[in-house]
Amino acid sequence: DPQDVNRFLSGCPSLQSLLSETSPTSMLLKNNLNGLVSIIPSSAVHQLQEKEQKKKMTRLLYKIWIVMKAQGENLISSLKQEASLKEWRRCCERIYKHFNSGYESFQCESGLSAIITDSRCNLHLTSGECFERPVRIPAAMKGIKQATGNIQIVDVVSDKYLELAENDIILRAHKKSYVARIKKRCLTATQDAVIALTEDSDGNGGHDTSKCSWTLLK
Repeated sequence: DPQDVNRFLSGCPSLQSLLSETSPTSMLLKNNLNGLVSIIPSSAVHQLQEKEQKKKMTRLLYKIWIVMKAQGENLISSLKQEASLKEWRRCCERIYKHFNSGYESFQCESGLSAIITDSRCNLHLTSGECFERPVRIPAAMKGIKQATGNIQIVDVVSDKYLELAENDIILRAHKKSYVARIKKRCLTATQDAVIALTEDSDGNGGHDTSKCSWTLLK
């Protein structure tokens, strides 16, 4: 049964234990998990004939998946259970893969590729050997504009998205203490200095960070 929750919990003992509890947090987490599994493709969706209808339905379901996954992460983070958090993410990725495979037959024939850039990228100072130096941006953008396919270029990034990345999204992948350490290393660099982002950076291109790099890292 594709909508059997237990099939996605295999090898997740900490998460299973948390879900077996009767606390309000555990109950909310169960509801989120059941909600995630419920969006796995059904025959009713597959029977939609219009391509535009199918595309709209797919986008909506992906949004639901993102929101429910994030809500679950917030709930488990409040309990400070690292093992359960890792297993929640693993479980959600399993559901996503299963969900995605069910829709691949009627997704847009030419998927959208989004290219995100901003003029502030030019403020990122690096050593001459670094692959991510700003001098390469014009050549990259030229190649993108000459490419064929469904490509969308976003050339301005609002500050509100940078704040969202720093205060929420990045913290889903890295510990707060690690993010704070990297931010401090960038912001304490002198104006025109080029430094190594981490203490173990070495070899060509190791000095890849400057004062303005924190904005770009987000």
